[in-house]
Amino acid sequence: MGAGLGMAFVCLVSAGCVSGTVAALPAPPTTLAPLTTTTIPAGQPINLASVPGTTLAPKVVLGPGTATLSGTVTGPGGAAAPPGPAGPPAAGRGVAPPRPPTNASGGNAPIPGATVEIERFVGSAEATTEVSAGADGSWTLPHVLGGRYRVRAWRAPNLAQVQPDLLFVPDGQAQKVDLNVNLYSGYAVTSSLGLPFVGQPAALAVDITSQSVDTMGVVRAVPLAGSSVTLMASAQWQVTSANPVTTDGSGQATWQLTCLTPGVQSLAVVPDGVTILALSVPACLGAPPPTAAPTTTLPSTPTTPPGQPSTTAPGPPTT
Repeated sequence: MGAGLGMAFVCLVSAGCVSGTVAALPAPPTTLAPLTTTTIPAGQPINLASVPGTTLAPKVVLGPGTATLSGTVTGPGGAAAPPGPAGPPAAGRGVAPPRPPTNASGGNAPIPGATVEIERFVGSAEATTEVSAGADGSWTLPHVLGGRYRVRAWRAPNLAQVQPDLLFVPDGQAQKVDLNVNLYSGYAVTSSLGLPFVGQPAALAVDITSQSVDTMGVVRAVPLAGSSVTLMASAQWQVTSANPVTTDGSGQATWQLTCLTPGVQSLAVVPDGVTILALSVPACLGAPPPTAAPTTTLPSTPTTPPGQPSTTAPGPPTT
């Protein structure tokens, strides 16, 4: 029996080893997704899908902290009083006494009700707050953090500090910051006059602007366009053009005039017949030296006709 099974196994093995053609096995299944590529033309922008969420930058705060800022706002005395009327322009070339300048700098009178702006900086970010000065011009901001600060003051419509105070406040310390405002009200005037020589005509150009301070503490200067302006000159000037004149779109008025006497001679303008504004002009110079007429030297002409020998006698012989 065992011998029979052995023979059968040998026969099966022998049958599998018979030479012949064997069919190819099928390819195994794949689990990889096909690869895809995208070609973007050179120079074209790439639009990336947005990512949900919000980018948060560090928020700058003023406090609470252990430092204190305080000070007093001062400025020109009587800044709150409205300007009084100017006297009527004098007839002829006389000059009325000039009023005080409309841009008064400095002063140590307290400015009640002034706005004080305090900014704290961390890098390029900032935190800002405002406080009001009391009746004595004093102000305070307690419980702030230390760091870099910028402080300025103003009071509309005519007082401002155009250069803020910059300072570093250490933690836990009280820092005193006194602020000073200037007066920006009414008209501002600039003039241009070349070196005036006595007896020589000169051109005068005057630019006039109307100034004020807005509610953010910014000084605004608006050209006084289309307004009548009168030139007031001392007796040492002779105005040779129309007077008064009307300002152009840029707020400029021009005159022709002649200085009669050497030295500093007074000039002023009156916009709209209300305010007298003194001008700063150079001193008149003496008459310029006369300009000598240029001399012309003509080339000498020979006395011997062309092609003829010279009749100039030879010099004495040398020994």
